[in-house]
Amino acid sequence: MIDQCRLCGGGIKFQFSKLVLMRHSVSYFSCDQCDCLQTEKPFWLDEAYQLVNERFDTGQVFRSLNNAGFIDALVNILKLDDQLIVDFGCGSGLMVRVLRDVGLNAVGYDSYSEPRLCIGFHVKEYPQAAVVNLCEVAEHFESPAESLDLIFSHKPKLVIVQTAIFSELPAQDWTYLSEEHGQHIFFYSIKGMEFIANKYGYQVLALNGFIVFLMPESGVKLLTDSFQVKAEYKKTLDNSLVELLNRLLSFGYKFPALDNQLLRSS
Repeated sequence: MIDQCRLCGGGIKFQFSKLVLMRHSVSYFSCDQCDCLQTEKPFWLDEAYQLVNERFDTGQVFRSLNNAGFIDALVNILKLDDQLIVDFGCGSGLMVRVLRDVGLNAVGYDSYSEPRLCIGFHVKEYPQAAVVNLCEVAEHFESPAESLDLIFSHKPKLVIVQTAIFSELPAQDWTYLSEEHGQHIFFYSIKGMEFIANKYGYQVLALNGFIVFLMPESGVKLLTDSFQVKAEYKKTLDNSLVELLNRLLSFGYKFPALDNQLLRSS
């Protein structure tokens, strides 16, 4: 069992139990301080990350394309398109490959899986990068405070998070608990996201289905004084997936061919 929140250290209280992986009775707790929801200390993760459980991730292709389009648009707006992007918890490596196919300098990092679609463009050690992407990853952190300390340690200019936000109790019927595969173990509230931003000195906003952490200088570029996306950038972000697909088609094999040459010469 746990006696304090794994994100902020606040007090926690029991809320309900669920049957995880159809065989483990697992307790869920809410935090009195940051309002996040979390499981007890997860003892089942070796089972949760067996390859067979990937069958539940039926949204991987659309999610990766949508996420890649958003990153592509955002890094171009913020003039970060020539800097290193790390896809933290990159899974199969699909999104890394898509980002590289439109000419971005992206690499994958994953401590649980072998990113078979970006072999040659993944790293074993977490690198210093201008942009860090967490696409359906943060809810997998066993120790969120430690993982986020690592992610923000190099002061990236931009951190993009895609995760469902926990809002209210009771939550035992919330589909995002995903007890069938057992990989979702920490669920962030709005207050929890604000805690993260304050702890590391970032601005945070919800934008097009993502949670975006910005260094203040990036916020000045993107946002108005009322903390809204500037009008000249809103359409670009709203149409980011369509523009990504257009760019993929227009570039064709240009960047994959360059990567092939790079790998052959290395």
